[in-house]
Amino acid sequence: MALMTDLAIRNWKPTKPRETKPCGGRDGLYIRANSTGGKVFYWRKTSFYRLGDYPELTLTKARAMVAVCNDRAQAGIAAETIVAALRGATSVADLADANQETIEALPKSRLRTKAADTGKPTFDRAFFEFYEAYAKSNRQAGPSRKQPLSLHRDHVPQTLKLMAMDEIKRSDIFPWMLKLLKEKHETARRLRNQLERVFEFAINNGYCDANPVPSRRAFEIKKPKANAHGTLDYTRLPDLWAWIDTRDFLPQTGTAIRLLMLSAHRVRVVLAARWEHFDFEAGTWTVPAKTDNETAGLMKSGRAHTITLPRPFLDELRAMKVDEHLLFPSTSGRGHLTENALLKALKTYDESITAHGFRNTFKT
Repeated sequence: MALMTDLAIRNWKPTKPRETKPCGGRDGLYIRANSTGGKVFYWRKTSFYRLGDYPELTLTKARAMVAVCNDRAQAGIAAETIVAALRGATSVADLADANQETIEALPKSRLRTKAADTGKPTFDRAFFEFYEAYAKSNRQAGPSRKQPLSLHRDHVPQTLKLMAMDEIKRSDIFPWMLKLLKEKHETARRLRNQLERVFEFAINNGYCDANPVPSRRAFEIKKPKANAHGTLDYTRLPDLWAWIDTRDFLPQTGTAIRLLMLSAHRVRVVLAARWEHFDFEAGTWTVPAKTDNETAGLMKSGRAHTITLPRPFLDELRAMKVDEHLLFPSTSGRGHLTENALLKALKTYDESITAHGFRNTFKT
């Protein structure tokens, strides 16, 4: 929920460090709790940029700062350059119409790091170059493609983002990575792998000569037992099948659950199913092989996969057809049903199961 007034910000009681709330609108102004219980305003652009502590920095002035930040960013000036000058300026108006040369000549905030001042390639810059060059094109469109951005935005310390690549040491990474591994092991594991790839990219581009990311063994932490997706015992499948008829679901929702049960496909494959992939004479559904990273609902294995479906179920499919292309169109008219819609329906049957869990049901 957005905190849109000074009273709302003052009364906000964060429940955890780094909890972040938007301050309304789409200008990128956020407020975040720090480890000591204080509150800090941030501008969100390619990353989160610190503007100042609340209440020393008022909501009114923070909004004025963000308006200038957005305007100067549209003029092509780097976000870190704008914010550093803004924090060191005596007035927001100093930057309102300033060009890049004027902004760079203004006194800089003492909070700025040496790396940002020297103009050397920073970790932040190296990450976004890496993302544009490889991660963006190599990952499937959707949550998979956004994951590197969220890991960088939410878990890499701002001090590291602004450090020059050739000045980062293992000691700059190990302490906070160790803490993250203890608190969120899987997130930390993915982030550590991502850091390695960014540094290898940086080495190849001449930004640094060594990769300081600690190896997995350096942390000496036992991997916690993984929590598998909630799985329904196979003996309960007939009961779930019959239960669907007792619910006031949209026909597409109930039929999507049944197709999950019959096929054990990934949820995204089922929800993105298209009529042209079905052969009703042969009674088969063929999921095409993945050939690009944009089209949803394809086989990750790179091989087409065909399954035979029961005739009564195929009749049920044809009876609920409402779209020329998608089996399960969203009621909003944009794309297909969401995973959350399906999960919400399943939770009314059994709180412990998940849509992805049917794959484990078939394994057992």
